[in-house]
Amino acid sequence: MGTSAVEFKVIEAEPSPHCIVAPETVIDCEGKPIKREIKETFIDEISFDDIGGLNNVKRVLKEFIQYPIEYQDFYQKLGMAFTRGMLLYGATGCGKTMLVKALANECDMNFISIKCPELFSSSIDDVGESKRANNYMTDANVSTDRFINQLLTELDDISAKTKVFIIGETNRPDIIDHNFFRQGHLDQIVYVPLPNEQSREAILKIALRKWPLSKDVDLKYLARVLNGVSGADVIEICQRACKAVIHELIENKRKNEMLKPVPRFEYDPFIASGNDIRRYEEFARMWQPSYGYYSSIHMINDTQNIKEGGDAKQGSTIYTDDDDLYA
Repeated sequence: MGTSAVEFKVIEAEPSPHCIVAPETVIDCEGKPIKREIKETFIDEISFDDIGGLNNVKRVLKEFIQYPIEYQDFYQKLGMAFTRGMLLYGATGCGKTMLVKALANECDMNFISIKCPELFSSSIDDVGESKRANNYMTDANVSTDRFINQLLTELDDISAKTKVFIIGETNRPDIIDHNFFRQGHLDQIVYVPLPNEQSREAILKIALRKWPLSKDVDLKYLARVLNGVSGADVIEICQRACKAVIHELIENKRKNEMLKPVPRFEYDPFIASGNDIRRYEEFARMWQPSYGYYSSIHMINDTQNIKEGGDAKQGSTIYTDDDDLYA
């Protein structure tokens, strides 16, 4: 994500040799502009208040990205450089994408979403134009190394004066090339955990705040029994309950009958396995003390009741980045 910027080269200035660009400066451009296809993602007015729990993660995002933008003069006086890159990692559906979208809104910045397949497709199409390059692509290891080196070079070339921040998201941090964790790249590593009981209750309150609830609905009980469930699945359960009510209202209206009790519905949520949680904990112990912001984020004791060995129940719902804001 970053602010809108216009790049140009000064050929001649009057009076010369100085050139000061101010809001009232008139710039005559020669030649055709270079088109850069940057697709901005339009997002709703999401704020940190719309995200239940994750208070430690919110604090880290504010300290490393929001504060340098809002209080830039303090950082300049102390000679502090901005954090340019950050990696958010955790299980699927924990709110990584929603956190970044809320941060972009809080900072009034553009949000540009780029998925890894888009990077690969553009580079492979360019390389595949010639037969020689196509043969070169047969060596997967060589082509991967070239791609990684090019991506690292692009990260190095980001100007310190440009307010562009690179935030990566993954649920497999252990397979990322460690060069991305060097200083100046994705050097701030933040774990986004599964919601604990208090966070699940906050998510339920946010998800149900616009809907009328029966007096016998106990959100604390629901938060307790949804142990090990991601934020995305908590939202999905609320939406399915609402759809069940709407379905019943429509059926009753069509039949001109009195309102019947809402039917039961079943939902098979995705539950992160014990092996997944242990892999995130091991990654945190390995990298966060050295490279990342070592916060007091706790590694989810709520999942201790998952079977030893990680044979947790897996749901049939598969989430992509665009399926749910809690991806």
